[in-house]
Amino acid sequence: MILKLYSDRKYLPGDSPHVPLLCPFWGMKNTLDAVSNGFEAYQGLGYSLYQLTTLAESNFAILPADWRFYEESSEHQELAKSLIKAAVTLGKKTIIFHWHDHLPKLDFTNVIFFHTSLYKSKQSSSDFALPFWGSDMIETQFDGNLPIMQKSDQPTVGFCGHIGKQDLSIKTSLKKIGSKLGFNISQPPENGARTRTLALNNLTRSPFINTDFIVRDRFYGGAMNDKGEWDYAIIQKVRQDYITNLMGNNYTLCVRGLGNYSQRFYDTLCCGKIPVFVNTDCVLPYDFLIAWRKYCVWIEEYDLPRISQKIMEFHNQLSAQDFVDMQYECRKIWEEWLSPEGFFTNFHRHFINT
Repeated sequence: MILKLYSDRKYLPGDSPHVPLLCPFWGMKNTLDAVSNGFEAYQGLGYSLYQLTTLAESNFAILPADWRFYEESSEHQELAKSLIKAAVTLGKKTIIFHWHDHLPKLDFTNVIFFHTSLYKSKQSSSDFALPFWGSDMIETQFDGNLPIMQKSDQPTVGFCGHIGKQDLSIKTSLKKIGSKLGFNISQPPENGARTRTLALNNLTRSPFINTDFIVRDRFYGGAMNDKGEWDYAIIQKVRQDYITNLMGNNYTLCVRGLGNYSQRFYDTLCCGKIPVFVNTDCVLPYDFLIAWRKYCVWIEEYDLPRISQKIMEFHNQLSAQDFVDMQYECRKIWEEWLSPEGFFTNFHRHFINT
């Protein structure tokens, strides 16, 4: 199915980058993700999936930048409103993307909102989940060959990252980082510090789980200083530790951070590993088509005291061959549904009943 889409650079706020959906037509140079994160494969598919047309001929209008760039000023918001109004006049809906931790309230009708940080209890029929895209580590680190682990009697659970603190310091840091990146963040979001801490502590105390935890005392290992400057030597070291931890364990603990989503969840599936996913009222991509509980150890937040028991139950029900197969299935679900080319190939499925 080819979707007919309308967008125009005149609706870009300032020199903001355009959303990845448009990279087959507008190029990679000024795409939202400057590192590309594997968008090249999607870029080659784009013309077989979408057609850019006039607004009158289109199925949907596309707001060309991430919503956060429109939040920066009333002038930018007027740009968004003008496109949405033009679309409504012709009976069209406008698709808005938002890769960010905070969840804004949109006072618009006739829009479809794709967001990384949705809450299931607040989700409307026009809200859908976005995956977070990092680099394809199997391609970049292992030449596309998925390393497979054999099942052990005792499961190993990894985690490498920052826990965070639920206090004013993290709000201040978030504002500083957001300011350096050009974002206007007036209300810092909640964070998953308490949930992460509880999960890590419960697993550490369990005699049934082998844990491999690297807990950072600062965001990204302190790679960003107080001036908002990045130390790329630290970034490289932290990134390699993260990849080694992911690839060296059967399971990886995936808990929300500042936003109500886990980047680690997507990285874990990308690497063919099994997520231990702590559900904090989350919405996962294509949850209306994918039985996500099949591909992860699903832990409700209220059930964290039983997290080690849940992992053992999941692990013990898998045969040695099942465990191997699960790794291939996790990688496949990422490739076919969560990678940029997988997500946008299936993008039309969101609108079957629209």
